[in-house]
Amino acid sequence: MKNVYLSFRRTSLKYNLSQKYLENCTFLGEELPYYMSGKRRLLKEKDVVAWLRKKENFKYKLGRRDYLRCLYFAIKSYYSKRPKSNFGTTELRDAGKMIFNYVEGKLGEIAVTKFLKDKFDINTKLDFELRDAIVGQDITEIAKPRSRGRVYNPPRLNIAIKASKMKSAWLIVSRKEAREKHRKSDIYIFVRVDLYLNHFLRIMKQNKPLSRCKKLIPDFISIDSEICGFCNNSRLIAGRAVKKLPHTNTNITQSYIVKTGSLKNTIKNWENLIRRL
Repeated sequence: MKNVYLSFRRTSLKYNLSQKYLENCTFLGEELPYYMSGKRRLLKEKDVVAWLRKKENFKYKLGRRDYLRCLYFAIKSYYSKRPKSNFGTTELRDAGKMIFNYVEGKLGEIAVTKFLKDKFDINTKLDFELRDAIVGQDITEIAKPRSRGRVYNPPRLNIAIKASKMKSAWLIVSRKEAREKHRKSDIYIFVRVDLYLNHFLRIMKQNKPLSRCKKLIPDFISIDSEICGFCNNSRLIAGRAVKKLPHTNTNITQSYIVKTGSLKNTIKNWENLIRRL
């Protein structure tokens, strides 16, 4: 392919990408290089094609059954004694926001199990039980393929799975979570989940009380997810904990941040990790 340079707008239109997603992956996540032509910032098309081709190995569709499993957990969590403050703040979340966050997080976990099964034939069990204490281990058991059949065992490493919106460009772990002995994990996996803002309306549109609005509400369709990569705890805490997201005015609790472009995200990286589990 010749060195064809495209603007971000043209790239987003040609490859059916959100321009904000493309810009964040480039400028904040540093997943793609960009080039200056005067004051214009451009992308090399062959870089974009290679980047998108690589991403295809890490994209998974999440269906209605996956969603409902996460929704049931989110509703139970809301009515439990779990903290109801926003991540990194003392502001209380309403039911809608808290349920969205829990559904998004659990969908990210399911995406990882689909990836491990699809690429490495590994079965996994997730923690969907309500607990009084917050634990860092999201994958509770794994079963690797063996000649004498599968046997589930706890993984040898503690694994935390972090999920966020498609436009997110950082794995974020609070300093407390990353350092406290009873909470910290050995491995942090980051997943993007394209959960609709109106997800609850879509799943409820068939209910009689919403019949008058039925034509306004879109149908429920599968939810896109993307496994961005992982990093070790030692790599995470090697950086400086910050109280503000880079390039933004968003305040957070003191946290470690790793940009998506710095995460380990090749099949070889994952093979090496699996050997350690």
